[in-house]
Amino acid sequence: MQYVRIFGRSIRDAFKGVFRNLSLSMASILCTTITLIVVAISIVLTYNINNFTKLIESDMSIVVFLKKDISKEEVTTVENKIKEVDNVVSCTYKSKADILKEMMETDSSLSSILSQYNDENNPLLSTFIVKLASKIGKKELSMIGCFISAASFILLFIIHTHNVLVWVGLIIVATIGTSMFNMVIWAMITDVIDESEVQTGVRQDGTIYSVYSFARKLGQACSSGLSGVLLSIIGYTSVQPLIQR
Repeated sequence: MQYVRIFGRSIRDAFKGVFRNLSLSMASILCTTITLIVVAISIVLTYNINNFTKLIESDMSIVVFLKKDISKEEVTTVENKIKEVDNVVSCTYKSKADILKEMMETDSSLSSILSQYNDENNPLLSTFIVKLASKIGKKELSMIGCFISAASFILLFIIHTHNVLVWVGLIIVATIGTSMFNMVIWAMITDVIDESEVQTGVRQDGTIYSVYSFARKLGQACSSGLSGVLLSIIGYTSVQPLIQR
């Protein structure tokens, strides 16, 4: 019974403290809510970018249409030339008869229309489905983000603008580039975990995330310290001397 009274007294004092410092309590609740929202948005964006990059990697394909009167020898020649092109993973031939059959099986409404055609009056064209190797993956997206961010900051340094709108606009572009890198890098970590499991047979999520988090914090600390050293070298001071008039 004593513990119940202590617990009830603690709850009562807590509510009194909240109402006594209402503005501070609301500010704390608001900050916590905003932080959770930002974290949730970051997780969702990271997941979507990961799926987006995988979709790009898996769906890079080109459809090559062949002329109607092409011969079998010419089809073979075209196929060999396509396979000689760089970054071609596979080349699948589909005759116009096969395409007609697939279209009839896909949609019943089309089946009644297309049933009037045969091999002689088939209006469709034979094709090659060419699958390409991906050139835009997580690494390329992170490099693009870093390039966008670096270009924006370099432009800010060169133009040395005093226009607030220009400054804010370039900062937004730079932040978008940095955000692309920060989101894609977490998707890369999952690939590292999967690759480590394939190589060693042991899944080490905690170890890899810990090492990455430590290295990231170490890099951030070194960069912040280096920024302070560089500012000291050029003679920057945050306190402006008073000018005697």
